[in-house]
Amino acid sequence: MTEREQKLSIAIAYCARCNFLPRATWVAQELLHTYGDFIAGLTLVPEHGGVFTVTVNGAVLFSNKDEGRFPEIRELKEALNRFLEEEEVATLKRHPKKGAARSGSGA
Repeated sequence: MTEREQKLSIAIAYCARCNFLPRATWVAQELLHTYGDFIAGLTLVPEHGGVFTVTVNGAVLFSNKDEGRFPEIRELKEALNRFLEEEEVATLKRHPKKGAARSGSGA
């Protein structure tokens, strides 16, 4: 099994004392919604020291200590896409575009 064929193992380490849990759960929900078919497991890891780190298969995808900010969900998804084949990326669930729900109304 090659690296690209294995499912993704994602860990989100967050500072519990800093109340980063809501952000960690939101990021987890967004990633599970989009990549659920390709994720073997997603773990929330409570830590301290102001950390917010996202790792995939043991590799650091984003660290607020390195970047000095929190990740944008778009940049996490772009980075995760590199772990998938092009055909797999084409099958990902996407949020509907703004106004798509209203465009179907025939008034």
